[in-house]
Amino acid sequence: MDACFAAFVIILALTPVWIMALQACVIRLGIVVASGQVIAMLSSIGAVAPVGSALWAVYLATLSGPELLGASVYAALTYSLLAYSYFHIFNMGETARRVRILSELRERGKLSEAELKSFYNSAAILDRRMERLVALGQVRVEGGRVLLKSRRLFMAASLMDWWGRVLGLPSLKGRQQR
Repeated sequence: MDACFAAFVIILALTPVWIMALQACVIRLGIVVASGQVIAMLSSIGAVAPVGSALWAVYLATLSGPELLGASVYAALTYSLLAYSYFHIFNMGETARRVRILSELRERGKLSEAELKSFYNSAAILDRRMERLVALGQVRVEGGRVLLKSRRLFMAASLMDWWGRVLGLPSLKGRQQR
């Protein structure tokens, strides 16, 4: 594989990183004041030009005819799919509780604020999450203490916390210390 093509693949594979970097700048500089989802979407669109320019500079400019068309279509589809994946991974963390509230409202018709708050009983939420962590083999409970059993999910959580801090969102660790 020649160096130009390798650079093309690397730049394209790093699409989520470019989008995240742009999203972090937009959030931290206050360029756009909107929801996280809107900023993630705008960042996905905004990163097209610099990523496309980099792809052109390192590889696409060396091609012509059907090769150029094929590589351009491949780049556009790959970028789009990676941007789509980035958006949905980001979106999952932003919308989980809102979806639950909307689902409850749809199922029951209408609810009082007190009824809605009852769904967020912290002890019940903690119990459900602990059951899942034990079932997944991530933690074990011994003598009333919770012990880390596997670092896999912990590493993913640490990565998500880091990602949030890069974007300028409140750290999970910061919430615990308050």
